[in-house]
Amino acid sequence: MNSISARYAPHIAVMLAVVLIPVVIHDYVGWRRDDCANPGVLIPDSYAERQPEKRQSFMKSAFAADQWREGRVHGDRGETPLSYSIIRSWNAKRVYYRPAHRIAPARKPSGEHLKWVEHKGERIPIHVGDFGKRTLGGVRSLSVYALLYDSQPVANPYWTQLLAAPSMLIRGSQPMTLLIVSGHVPTAEYDRSEERGIHWILNSLDTYWAVCSP
Repeated sequence: MNSISARYAPHIAVMLAVVLIPVVIHDYVGWRRDDCANPGVLIPDSYAERQPEKRQSFMKSAFAADQWREGRVHGDRGETPLSYSIIRSWNAKRVYYRPAHRIAPARKPSGEHLKWVEHKGERIPIHVGDFGKRTLGGVRSLSVYALLYDSQPVANPYWTQLLAAPSMLIRGSQPMTLLIVSGHVPTAEYDRSEERGIHWILNSLDTYWAVCSP
């Protein structure tokens, strides 16, 4: 077994302590602040209460969701509908760690890659699931999502949480927001469906910023 040189031990201890700050703040101290000025407008609290208990339990166990909403993304040319979910949780890791694996567990991506999309003069990081080109009965799986923390799109959630850890000691933790679109579509529809999912995410980001700005 390889051993770590003693001279690196203090640096590693500091890094581990910083990484644990979000966990301590959320689970034990309970300091919270919401980056959304109108969370009840973004996702009405009554939405989750009207959903089947099984789905409510799933959202709690899979994402520790504090707010969530789901629906369908329809095409304008009769394409296969996609599913969307908006999930917000103060337990950030439960949201950003492999969300596509849990939102549609029947088919899991082997990985994911970032797709940078130009939107109103900014580059938005979109996380795209890597399912390869394998099909099942001529159908391909699809997942695209965006993460928001402190109202900003997140490319690397691990790095984002690391950088935010010191401010959490003063200002408290904030929720991580997930905007995800997934589905199973015919191979011929795949490219258009991915574009439709990304378009929905970009529109949802605009709505988020409009509703959540103070």
